Amino acid sequence: MVLKFRRRGKEAYTCSLRRVCMSTSPSCRVVRFGSFEADVNARELRKQGLRVKLQDQPFQILVMLLERPGELVTREEIQQRLWPGDTFVDFDHGLNNAVNRLREALGDSAETPRFIETLPRKGYRFLAAVNGQANADPASVSGQSGQERQVGQSSLPSAAHPDASSVPNMGRLGWRASVLAGGIAATILMFMWLRPTSVPKIVGSAQITHDGLPKTELVTDGSRLYFTEFADGHSILSQVSTAGGETAHIAIPFTNFVLSGGLSPNRSELLLATSSTDDFTDDSRLWSLPLPTGSPRRVGEVVTFGASWSRDGKTILYGHGHDLYVCQADGSRPRKLATISDYPTGARWSPQEDVVRFTEYNPQTDATSLWEVASDGSGLHRLLSEGDDSPQECCGNWTPDGKYYFFQSAGNIWVLQERAGFWRRAGKKPVQLTFGPLAMTYSVPSSDGKTLFVVGQQRRAEVVSYDPKSSQFVPYMSEISGGQLDFSRDGNWIAYVAYPEETLWRSKLDGSERQQLTYSPLRVALPRWSPDGKRIACMVSEPGKQWRIFLISTSDSSAQDLLPGKNNNVGDPTWSPDGSSVAFGSVTFAVKSSATAIQVLDLQSKQVSIVPGSKGMFSPRWSPNGRFLAALSTDSQKLMIFDFTTHKWSALVNRRIGYPSWSKDSKYIFFDDASFTEDPAFYRVKISDRSLQRVVSLKGMRQFVAGGLFTSWMGAWTGLTPDDSPLLQRDISTQEIYTLDLQLP
Repeated sequence: MVLKFRRRGKEAYTCSLRRVCMSTSPSCRVVRFGSFEADVNARELRKQGLRVKLQDQPFQILVMLLERPGELVTREEIQQRLWPGDTFVDFDHGLNNAVNRLREALGDSAETPRFIETLPRKGYRFLAAVNGQANADPASVSGQSGQERQVGQSSLPSAAHPDASSVPNMGRLGWRASVLAGGIAATILMFMWLRPTSVPKIVGSAQITHDGLPKTELVTDGSRLYFTEFADGHSILSQVSTAGGETAHIAIPFTNFVLSGGLSPNRSELLLATSSTDDFTDDSRLWSLPLPTGSPRRVGEVVTFGASWSRDGKTILYGHGHDLYVCQADGSRPRKLATISDYPTGARWSPQEDVVRFTEYNPQTDATSLWEVASDGSGLHRLLSEGDDSPQECCGNWTPDGKYYFFQSAGNIWVLQERAGFWRRAGKKPVQLTFGPLAMTYSVPSSDGKTLFVVGQQRRAEVVSYDPKSSQFVPYMSEISGGQLDFSRDGNWIAYVAYPEETLWRSKLDGSERQQLTYSPLRVALPRWSPDGKRIACMVSEPGKQWRIFLISTSDSSAQDLLPGKNNNVGDPTWSPDGSSVAFGSVTFAVKSSATAIQVLDLQSKQVSIVPGSKGMFSPRWSPNGRFLAALSTDSQKLMIFDFTTHKWSALVNRRIGYPSWSKDSKYIFFDDASFTEDPAFYRVKISDRSLQRVVSLKGMRQFVAGGLFTSWMGAWTGLTPDDSPLLQRDISTQEIYTLDLQLP
């Protein structure tokens, strides 16, 4: 498959939106259908006044359908609008992906359509009634005013035939000619300077890896790419030619590491960050690895998971805690450069080394943004203004000549033009380069700056269950890409989280009667059915905000904040068997361990109480019989149990614990031993005698890991079926490295 991505200009987009308006009213701004409204000026889809996340291409398809409600919009028309002749893409895949995303946003389905009907091999038709609202500014639809149209017309009077008395002397004429020539030259210079800068774009692409393994952080020496891959619960250092070919592995004495983003200027050393746990933010030692072979050496006492070399190779730039530091190449003489309100990572010097740019990570909201500071530590500021349409931006890299700066935002690659030629000014705003269907991350320019290397991925998860008869994991709900399953008490319904959107759905056990309960941009995690089956408690997060717990109605999708107005970043809701209370803990990556505790909310009185002795614990699980409450220590190394009859805690297991689940009879707790172990497995512990039993090995199982770009705090989810069979999320994502050929002004 050959991919080429092309930005749709604002003018073409606005033209399409105007046609939607004029199909209902000459000056409409909002087009309504059902409980939805499409704001054509703001390019937003809303449901009952709340914004629904919808990408550019699905929104354009919606625009085309709203232009002609009840009529056939052919596949060819959509292709011409979204993927014109100079754009190379897997059209069928791209169109199906875009329509599926549009249907998900509308809560629609191809089988029983309410809005979008598929006409096989022909196209699509919009079924619902469409109404426009006549309240837009007419100037936004009409052309230029008469005064605007005069801009650029000549203001010089027409030449006359002067008589002899009006002819000036030669000196005065020469002065006037010089002034006129200077004015013309200034006008030309101003035109050359003020005319719009050409937009960078992608003119070709190619896939250069084919193993499908998860990848992070690309580094190139010009002829080869180095990157980290993950397989069988450990890290692998890999390399591949920039022209493509077989991926080769480099043997190193570490099993848990990431590339730290640094290749020495002489291209002879790589920087690596290692950790004894899967949390690189707390325990990340910096190493230098000689190329092509050699033993790694420790870079002093530096602790960081993001570092880069200076241009002369004498110093290293890195982030630790809330600070940026510069140290010598051997780790000695660390010097603080700046203090940041949140956590800096991915710091890079500009090619001229006059400024430093880095990604600031906020663990409270899981948000990222790009920042800049002068090389002397002065002038700290956010790189992009709040109004830029580039949320969650991070992970930037300059071209070697410093003219362009590439970064990622919301799964796409953007570019900021830093410097232009003498006759041209640089662009002030970033330009979006990619528009799907793959999510693009970890961009790094080639040595000549003409090619961009990126990791392209499509995240998908398949739920599998363990079959003891065949001793194999078999598909459990193969028709969905999702996970984090929870079952209603009567065993008839399933709640699950769909990937990659992270929206909440419910369906019958056989997959029928599917209904979407939440919509993007809300992210949902760990749904839990109420005992009466009428509500689902789940974790909910909006972009840039803390995690909260919502109660979602299974009948009308209405949502209730469990702790309105409270300080949040709470999660892991679990119901008491009688449905009168909900216990919950803290989101551990965002809250200090000393501040965590298990809390219980009485739904009738709205009173919150702390379970005695639960300080430093999270991830509660109420037993089905109501007698016990299980929880984990914040380092996930202890499984604890609270007995409501004795009001005491006791330790069940002392080892790495992930996702505890109660058996239906309350006699066992099942769990996995989490990531980064040599021999991962699924276990169960018996409550009565604390005996531990290994249920099934997970070695070789590629598990889907949820979480943000910098955190994998959710880890690889596991659970149980109603008959206590182990459930996993198998990772069936596609993730490869691509080259994007650039056309730069």
